[in-house]
Amino acid sequence: MKRIFIPLLFLFILISNVRGQAFGYIETYDGEAIDSFRIPKMTLLISPTSFLPLPLGAIQFGFEHRFDSPKNAMHHELGIFHPMNLSYQSYYDLLGFRIRSGYRRYLPKPRRKGNLFVGTQYFFQYESWDLDGWFDRLGNSYQEYFIYEKKVVSNGLLAIFGGNRIASKGRRFLIDWQVGLGMKYRTVDNKGVPDDAEAVDERDFLINVFLSDENEESGSLFLPTGHISFKFGYILK
Repeated sequence: MKRIFIPLLFLFILISNVRGQAFGYIETYDGEAIDSFRIPKMTLLISPTSFLPLPLGAIQFGFEHRFDSPKNAMHHELGIFHPMNLSYQSYYDLLGFRIRSGYRRYLPKPRRKGNLFVGTQYFFQYESWDLDGWFDRLGNSYQEYFIYEKKVVSNGLLAIFGGNRIASKGRRFLIDWQVGLGMKYRTVDNKGVPDDAEAVDERDFLINVFLSDENEESGSLFLPTGHISFKFGYILK
C-alpha cells in the first residue's frame, strides 16, 4: 500500500503546484533591468547521475517551478530503481523508488550565466531486494543457504546548495547541479533469515558496498548522508 500511496501523493503535489502558478517569464527584477532572457516558470529535468552508483541506479525525473517571485522555487524528483544484476557470485534483484522534494531560495538576482540557490530537501527511499546467500549458524558451527527478502526504508533531510544556467540560445535548455548534506533514518527488515544467522561474505564488490555485514541485520538507526546531482532541464514555460 505504501508503494502506491507515496507516488500518488507526489503526483498530487506536483499537479496542484502546476495549477497554482501565477508567475511566468519576466525580464525585470524588483524594478531593475536584467539580462534579456526569460526566467523559467516551469522546468522538467532528468538526472544522468541518478544511474550511479550501481546497483542502486535509478531512472529519475525532476520538476521545478518558481512562484511568488523569481527567488522562490519548489523542486521535486521521482526516481524508479531499474533491476541491474551485475553480480556473478550471488543472485539479487532490486525494486524500489525514491522521492525528493524541497525548497530553493535563489540568490542574488537571476542571471543567464548562473543562478545560485540554497535550500532544504526531504527525501524518501524504498528498496526491496530479493537475495540469496550462505549464513553462519549457531556460532559458526555450520553454514546454511537462504533465499530471502530485504526491505530498506530511508527518510532524510538535507541542507542543499547549487545552481543552474540556461545553456542554449533557444532559451529552452538548462544545466542544474546540487550538493547536500544531512541526516537520514534507515530501517532494515530481513524476511526469511533466522535471528542467529550471520552473513558469509561471498558477494562481489558492488554488492558489498550496499549490503555490508553491518547492514545485513534488521533494525533502525540514524546515519549521516550526502547527495550530489547533475541534471539537464527543458524549460516548459
